[in-house]
Amino acid sequence: MSSALCAGVYIAVEHWTLPPTDMAYGMSLAQTFADPFVRAIATEGAILVAVGLFPVAVVCLWRRDLVRCGVFSVALSLGYLVAFVPFANGAVFLAPLVTLGALVFCRSTHRTWFIGPVRDPATQPAGRRSLG
Repeated sequence: MSSALCAGVYIAVEHWTLPPTDMAYGMSLAQTFADPFVRAIATEGAILVAVGLFPVAVVCLWRRDLVRCGVFSVALSLGYLVAFVPFANGAVFLAPLVTLGALVFCRSTHRTWFIGPVRDPATQPAGRRSLG
């Protein structure tokens, strides 16, 4: 889901920063998203990145606060896309590495904000066991 969001943001940033000499200059954002070529390339790219990063995300987010780490990783990736794609068109290929770096940071940090609440087995309801 987050890779699809990043693909959409990338298309929007590219659309808003097109030079006047580009053939797609002057098209609306809806027309850009409706283009079958744009949609096919963005969908394939998002799926490839999602399949590649999902196993890493599972390992990195195990026993972490999923909402906080997820928002941190996606926000960092979106910020990178918005900040660097207008200046360097090839910067989009480094966006998965930014996401990977954010996930590894969430895994390796000892900050309680990313770890989330620690579950005490003594306070678990009867008949329920934690996964780990």
